[in-house]
Amino acid sequence: FGYAKKPMLFAHNANAEAVAKEIQEAYPAARILFIDNVGKEAKEQAMAMIAAEDWDLIVVPHSLTDRFLLTEESLKTLMKDELDGLAATAAEAHAEDESAFKGAFPKDLDNVTKQELRLMGRGTAKELVMERNKLVNEIKKAGKLSKANTLFFEDMGVDMVMVDEVHEYKKIPLVTAQRVKGLNTSGSKRGIILKL
Repeated sequence: FGYAKKPMLFAHNANAEAVAKEIQEAYPAARILFIDNVGKEAKEQAMAMIAAEDWDLIVVPHSLTDRFLLTEESLKTLMKDELDGLAATAAEAHAEDESAFKGAFPKDLDNVTKQELRLMGRGTAKELVMERNKLVNEIKKAGKLSKANTLFFEDMGVDMVMVDEVHEYKKIPLVTAQRVKGLNTSGSKRGIILKL
């Protein structure tokens, strides 16, 4: 302890509570908070406890990772490279598509409509635009929540994040115009949140 003011540990669901207890036993004077429920009723209370108190460690199960929301500004900054990469790769894939049915490329990638996606036809460009659209929608969702006095991850004062079994968070979006059978290019919300 002492490396961070308010560290958070995401522990595997099966042993998160045991991890918190073992750390408390090893450091009896430490202020350790175990959060096992951030459902609708308990979420505000749990987030307020994290933000208001000084904790030596906060232990949270993996399954609750996506309950910690990021602000729209943080998500925009965090995802800028991915959004730019997806846009450039989608445009490149669309230009290289030799199909007569490749359709039109959307003019405003931040506000792609279902109709524009239908008109794109099939292919890698459409898949990349759809993946980018998912990320844009996550950012927009954060913007809507910020108007509802939501307590965001950045507001809690957590200055260190540790992850047990970190390989479960490795799925960030992969940008490529290549079509490789079996290659999943979509990202996971967990992977995106942990990237912060």
